[in-house]
Amino acid sequence: MVNERRKQAGHQMQIRFPEGSDLRDRLNEAARLNNRSLTAEIMHRLEMSIAGIEARLGGNERGIRDVGDLSSDQDDRLWELSASVERLEDQVATILNRIGLPDGKSSKPSKRKVG
Repeated sequence: MVNERRKQAGHQMQIRFPEGSDLRDRLNEAARLNNRSLTAEIMHRLEMSIAGIEARLGGNERGIRDVGDLSSDQDDRLWELSASVERLEDQVATILNRIGLPDGKSSKPSKRKVG
């Protein structure tokens, strides 16, 4: 039986490792430990890296939605507090009117005639 080299589907790419880098050695060691070829190890690591980035981006999208929900909740709470402040201002004005400050804004004491 004649051994034929299996043809690989897909595009081929050469990778140049920087001079002095031990990256190739580390990848070869990882490939050996994982029972993969160097190419399979590189492909696996690229896939995992891209999947991790996509997962983090998905997490960011969830975070943005959560911030939007918080913003909406805070907006609702702000309207509730504004309405409460308005009610309190009305109550203060009523009290001030009862004690003789008709507009509730007068800060000058009323002048009384003596005599």
